[in-house]
Parts: sequence; structure tokens; C-alpha cells
Amino acid sequence: MMLKRILVAHNGWDGAWEAFDIGVELALELIGTLHAACIEGDRHLCTKQPDEVRDANAESDSHPGGQAQDCGSRAALKGLDIETTAWPGHAVKAIMDLTRKEAFDLLVVRDAGHSSIYEHIWDRPFCKLRGRIPCSLLMVK
Repeated sequence: MMLKRILVAHNGWDGAWEAFDIGVELALELIGTLHAACIEGDRHLCTKQPDEVRDANAESDSHPGGQAQDCGSRAALKGLDIETTAWPGHAVKAIMDLTRKEAFDLLVVRDAGHSSIYEHIWDRPFCKLRGRIPCSLLMVK
């Protein structure tokens, strides 16, 4: 399988930079392209209730497009020019929409879980993407 088009989901959390950096290294190593989907205003990936989403958006300290600019700058330091998209709203829905519209070979995400129990890890929102996206999924712990 060729991994030429890589998508990294970034929600602004510090841990998301680990997944982003792995995406950058993979793109450089595989001589591929990297696209960063920056989920603006949804720093809490597990929120499902409208009040929780509104509260999470109010807590967000990012400015529109700020994460996308940060991703572009960080990749440029490694010598990689990337594409970025700033997506408002819920992370899982945004990622599903983007992977359906584009022909990505690999999605790289950061596991937001804190438990090592198998059932809990596989119940995380990004894990629910398995089987719903048309590309491979790499989850960074």
C-alpha cells in the first residue's frame, strides 16, 4: 500500500502535536503530502451535548485559523510545505466529512484516552472512525 496523502487531525491540545509531528515525519520519509485538519473550537473531542459544545467553544483560546497557521509554521521548520484546513465544529464529523471528500491514504490522530483498558480505548471518538473512513487509521498514544 502506498501512503502518499496523509491527513493529520489536530484539535489544539498539546498531545495533538505528537500526532502532527509523526505525520510530518511520515510525509518526509515517504515523500508524500500532508494535510492538517485543524478542528477549531472543539477542544473536547468527546462532547456530545449542545451545552457542552457551546462551553467548549467558549473555553477555546484559539483564534480562527490560528492552529492551521501554527501547523504550517511547524512543518516548514522541518522543510515540509503542507495543506491546512480549519474546521469548526465536532472533530469526528469534520474528519469523516474531509476523508470522504478527499483521497487520503492515511489518517493520523492522537488517542485522547487516559486508560489502558482495551474496551475504553476502542470506545474513544476517533476509534469510532474505523470502518467509517475510506483510508487507514494510525492512532498515536
